[in-house]
Amino acid sequence: MLSRVASSEAGHYRTDRTPFLKKIMDCLSVKATYQMVIFMKGSQVGSSELGMNWIGYTIDHDPSPMMLVLPTDKLIKRFVNQRIDPMIEETPVLREKISTTKKDSTNTKDYKAFKGGALVISGANSPSSLRSMPAEKIFADEIDAYPKDAGGEGSPLSLAMARQRTFSRKKVLAGSTPVMSGSSLIESMFEDTDKNFYYVPCPECGHMQQLVFEGLRWNEASGKVWYECESKKCEIQNWQKTEMLEKGEWIPENPDKISDKRIGFHLSSLYSPVGWMSWEQIIFDENEGYLAALKSNDDVKMKVFRNTILGLTFSKKSEVPDQQRLWERSRSVDFKFNEPHNDVLFLTASVDVQADRLECLIVGWGRRKINWTVDYRVFYGDTSQSKVYEELDNLLNEMFKGKNGHLFRIEILAIDTGFNTQVVYNWARGKKRVMAIKGYAAQRSVIANPTFIDVKKKGGVIKKGLKLWPVGSSIIKQEIYTLLRLDKPKPDEKTPDGFFWILPFAEDFFSMLTAERMVFVKDKSGYEQIKWEQIRPRNEILDLYVYNIAAASNFGIDRFRTSDWERLENLCSWKPAKNVVTSKVVNIEDEKTNNKKVDLPKSKPKMTFGKPSIL
Repeated sequence: MLSRVASSEAGHYRTDRTPFLKKIMDCLSVKATYQMVIFMKGSQVGSSELGMNWIGYTIDHDPSPMMLVLPTDKLIKRFVNQRIDPMIEETPVLREKISTTKKDSTNTKDYKAFKGGALVISGANSPSSLRSMPAEKIFADEIDAYPKDAGGEGSPLSLAMARQRTFSRKKVLAGSTPVMSGSSLIESMFEDTDKNFYYVPCPECGHMQQLVFEGLRWNEASGKVWYECESKKCEIQNWQKTEMLEKGEWIPENPDKISDKRIGFHLSSLYSPVGWMSWEQIIFDENEGYLAALKSNDDVKMKVFRNTILGLTFSKKSEVPDQQRLWERSRSVDFKFNEPHNDVLFLTASVDVQADRLECLIVGWGRRKINWTVDYRVFYGDTSQSKVYEELDNLLNEMFKGKNGHLFRIEILAIDTGFNTQVVYNWARGKKRVMAIKGYAAQRSVIANPTFIDVKKKGGVIKKGLKLWPVGSSIIKQEIYTLLRLDKPKPDEKTPDGFFWILPFAEDFFSMLTAERMVFVKDKSGYEQIKWEQIRPRNEILDLYVYNIAAASNFGIDRFRTSDWERLENLCSWKPAKNVVTSKVVNIEDEKTNNKKVDLPKSKPKMTFGKPSIL
């Protein structure tokens, strides 16, 4: 009996709405020989009801010791209150077999005794509860949410299955929505089965096919969504699913692994019955729909969509770019060190502070955020002392001559304050073209409002003093990795927005650029957060690109209008007087540099934009 508390369609369990579940339940019956049933699925397909039906079947028809394993012991009370207890109370045959008396030791929060067996509810994070009793049957729910190790004693699923060793009729139902590609337990278990997918007939031509996301078609203006038949391009409507599901059948994709002991099933939310989750919701839902995830440019939202709707693992679009591919691509650029490309309209620089050196990356920016490296320099010296920072003063005064003769200066230099903080503060203070920054992984914007570092004697802030700019390091790294994975445009193709044109530096430059990977971790509340994990000893170049993007954003690149770009282009068409001297061109291969200080040309036009730079 399905409870009104736990199901939108209360009453006796039936398969007329979810006919695809009938075979899975048959595999769990006492007559079936299967010992392991694996169900990799999306949401809204009746998977929880499937497990609850198996529990009810066991109590009524095949009493035996049974264990339900949830991801954590904190979920036990809610699951029992919302699903198990209402099912027992509203199903007469179950109510007769399990005591409903309060304070009865045979019916507690995590233990339900019945004639011939008992149901124990355990948390996957509690090894003691997983060892609590022998169990013939195990319902392992949402196994991809289990901890990798239960209290240092090993895999929770393995610990639970160890309780079945003395039973000849043992069975396990392992079900879950998957998580990350390469680390998903349900995916690895499913791949080791015959891999059954549900095929349904096209209502028009009768062609049998899987329902896959690639078959959905939609019109964003009208909000219409339909499914395109892979055979004759028939237009299938969501309301036609009822007939299709009734005539569907499970077909194994991996027949070589057909076994009478182990079987696997996969089902996405595209199969959700009419009245549950529609194809329109899958595309247009404001919270969990595909377009909402796509337009947010948020890996977490896209991960949730793939996991819960498609029942598929998620491979990060910001996966580590191919270091070798980037290095080889840099061999063919058509511009030189310290000579800004013809399309460059302004320069930024970034500085990473190490104990014995300052690492600096200079980047030129053009329309559509396309960027070109200008140089990468290392200034050696004790960064706890002021002398090495004189190199940065020289850099701020240096002029870079483009091919068309225009002289560029660095408009904004962003310097990280995470090391030798006070010394960096002292150098940056009072410099209008210097941006003192600090990275924050959880920040969801490139830059945020600055904090005032300098205070008066009585505690008030000095508004014209030093500002510290918070930088969203995680979101910028995601953007960088996404853009680095773009293919190099062919000679007759338009350069993609935000494309990185990188000079032919040594290979270790690209090693540092690809030195981190993005992983998902759960916080104390159980919510998934992005964390960047360093996979190589040095990551300075990646950080330096993060800081340059922050500097360009602060300069206004994200809010420039067409007229602002045109003003920059007019500025860059201006030629300096012939007697203006540029600094020495420095090659990346030099370990140490001594850049000559030069004066800015006196007659350089002033840049004015619709909105002034916030620096």
